[in-house]
Amino acid sequence: MTGPSTTAPLDDAITVLAALLHAARPLTTSELAAALGWPQARAATAVQAAEHQPEVCGPLALQRTPSGAHLVTAQHGRLTPAQRTALAQRPGQCPSGRPDGPD
Repeated sequence: MTGPSTTAPLDDAITVLAALLHAARPLTTSELAAALGWPQARAATAVQAAEHQPEVCGPLALQRTPSGAHLVTAQHGRLTPAQRTALAQRPGQCPSGRPDGPD
């Protein structure tokens, strides 16, 4: 049987996540399509696949900004609140806020 691949939208969704991660800033579907050299419909389908099938995104999650652009974040279920807090600390600080190093 030949025809369009049923995995293409999922593969494209992963490519969209990689593009957003690489860009390190929110992008609209139009910006994604232009950057990836895809038709707008392909980019929109990939975004929809990432939104509606988050299990294919692994530890990443696709989110929309209030302006309608897309960005990549970590799935909340992967890290505990304490882990997220510790990772948000500036380098050289422990979670207590005191600089790391000998006392």
